[in-house]
Amino acid sequence: MTAHLSHLPAAEPYAVSLGIDRFLYDEAALLDEGRYQEWLALLTDDIRYFAPQAEFSNNADPSLDYIGAHHFDEDRRALENRVEWLDSGLNHSEIPPSLKTRLISNIRVLEWRGGEAKVGSNFLIFQARWDGSSALFAGRRVDMLRGEPGTWRLASRIVYLSMPVLPRSLTLFF
Repeated sequence: MTAHLSHLPAAEPYAVSLGIDRFLYDEAALLDEGRYQEWLALLTDDIRYFAPQAEFSNNADPSLDYIGAHHFDEDRRALENRVEWLDSGLNHSEIPPSLKTRLISNIRVLEWRGGEAKVGSNFLIFQARWDGSSALFAGRRVDMLRGEPGTWRLASRIVYLSMPVLPRSLTLFF
């Protein structure tokens, strides 16, 4: 079933996968609940958090994602700044905080390299605002998780949104 993990002992892929599933579900709960400082603790110091813009073209070249247009391209300091802004009370688009519900699915370990796991997953996020407006974000993610004693930490995330135009400004994390 998991040819990409075939070098591990028979039970190991399931144990690795179960720990990764739990990590991603716990991360989703932190983000839905607005517990951003706790979420930051899950990130490595060298994190890259990136979302290329979707391109609808017969000749789209995904190898250009890293140099083309993007929705965001953030390192740890930029993410800390965004969390500070969200927590400041000065972000009028999030006063009161929007309600968020996210579903994380189709989690699969794509590659395993000595303590790091490349993980693919899909997401669906519903965001409701106090004024009755709402937005739906859908897409897939490719994460690099770094194993540490007893846990995982997010070392990179590439977010592929399934829409070329966003329904509203981005005040949430994927």
